[in-house]
Amino acid sequence: MQTCITRRRKAEGGSIHWGNPLFVNPVLFVLSIFAFVAPATAADLQDAVWRSDLAEVTRLIEGGIDVNRRLAGGQCPLHAAVVGGDVRVLEALMDAGADLECIDRKGSTPLILAAKLGQLEIIRSLLAAGARIDRRDWEGRTAAQAALRRSHSEIAKLIGQFPVASPRASSRPKVEVAPSNLPEPTPSPRRGTSGKRVALVVGNSAYLNTPPLDNPKRDAEAIARKLHALGFDVSVHTDLSGVEMLSAVREFGERLREVDLSLFYYAGHAVQVGGENFLLPVDAEIRREADLAYDAVLVDLVMSEMERSDGTRVLILDSCRDNPFHRQIAANMPAGRSASRSRGLALSKRATAGSLIAYATSPDSIAADGEGAHSPYTAALLNWIDRPNVELGELFRRVRSEVMQSTSGKQMPWEHSSLVGDPVYLSVGEE
Repeated sequence: MQTCITRRRKAEGGSIHWGNPLFVNPVLFVLSIFAFVAPATAADLQDAVWRSDLAEVTRLIEGGIDVNRRLAGGQCPLHAAVVGGDVRVLEALMDAGADLECIDRKGSTPLILAAKLGQLEIIRSLLAAGARIDRRDWEGRTAAQAALRRSHSEIAKLIGQFPVASPRASSRPKVEVAPSNLPEPTPSPRRGTSGKRVALVVGNSAYLNTPPLDNPKRDAEAIARKLHALGFDVSVHTDLSGVEMLSAVREFGERLREVDLSLFYYAGHAVQVGGENFLLPVDAEIRREADLAYDAVLVDLVMSEMERSDGTRVLILDSCRDNPFHRQIAANMPAGRSASRSRGLALSKRATAGSLIAYATSPDSIAADGEGAHSPYTAALLNWIDRPNVELGELFRRVRSEVMQSTSGKQMPWEHSSLVGDPVYLSVGEE
């Protein structure tokens, strides 16, 4: 006998009853199937972790859920496990490949957060798994310092017994370096900046949820070749996902100890919200302002990593294109609120002594991707970056003049400089 599913609502109570009439409603039948096979979400994992429901966490992991997907508030699942305080849940996530060094919006790794909360057993497990003890949050505190600040002296003493280097290989995804045909570097004479030079170059073109950009990938590869020839130890990456961008930035920071000159170059989409600037990975899908905490990379995070170096720090952003997700954000704003139509990038408030931040255009303005092989800004930068005997500030002034000329004054590059000490030269030739 054929069975079927229908619904009948009781007038007095409003409850739903399932009947057994003689026909099948095909629409309801199909919907009922999808209801049972809906994929698990980050919210499902977050709820299970917070409830310390080990069975449900295990089921979600076995179902293939991403254990590094950011949760509400910008945390990773390991942060939620730290807050929940269940060591079994924490270890299940770590065994599934959860990133031990994931940071929340305050720059805290799970270990730093556990130190702040006084979670002794959680800390033992994180340390045994190889969590780094030399990470710092955005206030500049390590886990041990965070513990002492909250009078958790036993925790600080425990952390101090572990080595700085991690004994466990990182589980984060490997990021492939794009161009493998970079020439061998020709050591460049340096004046004002002698010693080690390190650069991270990122170009995102192939966006998945917004129209792609033509030039960033070519821009990044061309800049990387120039920097390599100037004696920089360069890591260059193109078309990175959110997880890959965070990994690249973290690894960049790890290379900056005892570096005399560090340089970060980014080409691709970026947006500002509330005065904060975010770089967009190629898989970013921004429907609400809050999604930026999960799917984008905060520029202040890059700057925080660069501050590991006491040398000169240069951050170049050829990314002041208009917000590609403005309509989606506006459509999902709560009643009574409207999305701010902020254009371009905001002037950073974080620049510390020894830093120079260069923008492709002035604050709150947009820059062109360009119709040639490179964007107008990167084309000018390529023209000047290896000119000998041009001091760094003068270099960017000449780039500004060239861009303003090539765009008929429509685009004016901008710098925020707090450089100190001797003049910095990227290239020095015969006088």
